[in-house]
Amino acid sequence: MQFLSKEAYNAFANHFRIEFELATQIAIKPSKTRELLARAAGFKSHNNLISSLPVSAELWRQDEVSTSLDESIRSAHGVTAVTKPLLTQAILKIESTIAASTSFLKEIKSGGTFKPASRQDFLTVANSLESLLSLPSQDAKLILAQIYGHASVDDVYAAIASTSPAGPYDVHGYQRAYDNHVKLAYDIGGELRENRILTVIAGFLRKEPSQLPKQAWSIRNLHVYDPVELHLAAYETLSKTYEILDGTYDGRANTLDDYAYVEADLDDGQMQMCLTKLGRSVLDAAAEITADLKRSDGEWHEIVHSVESRLSKLADEHPENPWPKAVYVTTLSNYFWQTEWSNNLEMSATLNAGLEPDSNPLYKQLTYQFADMFTTVAQQALQQFYALLNNNKDKVGDHRSSTANNCEPFYYPALLFYAGITFLNSRDYESAYEYLSLHYKIVKGDNFGARYYLAVLALLRAKGTIKSFFKYPDKEYVDCWGALCLAIHSYKEGLTLEAKKYFSEAIKQNFGACEVFSSPLKDRKIVKIMDSSNAPAAMQHLYFLLTTFWEENPNVLAFFKRLSTSLPVTRALSSYHIAKSNKVGLGLIASTSERLRLEQAFETANTALDIATHKYWQ
Repeated sequence: MQFLSKEAYNAFANHFRIEFELATQIAIKPSKTRELLARAAGFKSHNNLISSLPVSAELWRQDEVSTSLDESIRSAHGVTAVTKPLLTQAILKIESTIAASTSFLKEIKSGGTFKPASRQDFLTVANSLESLLSLPSQDAKLILAQIYGHASVDDVYAAIASTSPAGPYDVHGYQRAYDNHVKLAYDIGGELRENRILTVIAGFLRKEPSQLPKQAWSIRNLHVYDPVELHLAAYETLSKTYEILDGTYDGRANTLDDYAYVEADLDDGQMQMCLTKLGRSVLDAAAEITADLKRSDGEWHEIVHSVESRLSKLADEHPENPWPKAVYVTTLSNYFWQTEWSNNLEMSATLNAGLEPDSNPLYKQLTYQFADMFTTVAQQALQQFYALLNNNKDKVGDHRSSTANNCEPFYYPALLFYAGITFLNSRDYESAYEYLSLHYKIVKGDNFGARYYLAVLALLRAKGTIKSFFKYPDKEYVDCWGALCLAIHSYKEGLTLEAKKYFSEAIKQNFGACEVFSSPLKDRKIVKIMDSSNAPAAMQHLYFLLTTFWEENPNVLAFFKRLSTSLPVTRALSSYHIAKSNKVGLGLIASTSERLRLEQAFETANTALDIATHKYWQ
């Protein structure tokens, strides 16, 4: 097998990088991986290798190449790694992808065929592919013929001339969300038409499907299996999207009405925001920009800042449209340290050791530094959404509603959530409460998690009932975040028994609830953290958000510091979490007798911790 293109070699390097990280738990940057592999194979650099294409993949099967790579990794990272089996696995993955794609093309008719209604309809769709993929007309026709399950264009014309009915049409259309990680047809069966589109194009262009240009992915949304009128409407929207992205769109929009309108839902009277054709194209352009965050293998900070710059430009070009601003805030806030710190945790370097427990020390500074980057944008967008809703801002349909008929139910409630968080980070607590409480009201089930930030705001504003955010129809469930908030509130209000109950719950779920008031537990490295919400980073984030509360309530802070530095409590807590970690982790592979021993050890540690905390509270 030969690497014929830069994309093919980079795909091989990416497979190796993933295999190496899984085997060693050590991350290497994509660009560094490409360079290491090139030099190990005798090339001066990655660029030198690319200029020498095609290059045989068999180079990386040679012992001297893997030995050279072993030594380079040892010198650069201080670890001993045997890379030969990892290189072999990466090559096999490339070979299997190509073989599967080739096999799919050979058996393309087994996935069924599609008959256009007329030659003109076929040529209309082929012209769209020709334009999007920048291909000669004959190539575009052949690709479309194979997408339709035929071996040649002549076979398509023969089918059109037959007496069989046109179709079968895709009755559902292509109203699926863009997903660059969708499994391909040869992974899950050739009956999925949108994946056959990708596989055919990839086979024709001799690329991996994941390396196809964005225009190829967008063809899945062009209604190629539907009546040509639907295809033309979709192509018009997509063409406008790329004009907007390329800066060649010469249309002008002066009002919000040019982008969106509101309809009342006949079933429940809620308002549904809907997009015009231009509004849809602008939102699709924003989605296309943010897709680079997932599909690029470059340096992440360069990608993030490129996406930020392009989204900002799009918002400036369409100032009366709230959607580009909403995409800006909801997508980028996590990349600029505004949301949960624990969501950014990586796996520990030691194999199977769980997540890294702690947040980056710079998060405190970065969270404050970038909060104002989002608050103004969020506020502008929300005012436009309010105007569109005619100030019926709490009467909107479910954000998971159908997107049929151009409805767009997601970004308004999502923006309320992220706006609330960024205003919380900027210490504008009243604005944060306004947005988060409105979000909490209109998003049934709170699947975004506004309750966590509203619990923080209840403490900061000394208003509201924290417990109400953790009430469920059948029971009360409070996780470590909610439990610590309730413990703090209860102690402040003099409810000692309640404070004891909730603090005990918090530290049992997350030892970080104790550490934030004292210092790291001595034996914390033994504990495996498999859930980001139970990582100390989550409690470090909560403690940070309550900075103003600690400043205003030093007596509460002093009490929890005394409790959390109590030697009997910290020793018992350390033993508890080690026993809990062993029970969950080792218990999966242990014998019946060993599992019983682990269970008994956990119960003993649980009792010891209860006794230690009870004595302190007396």
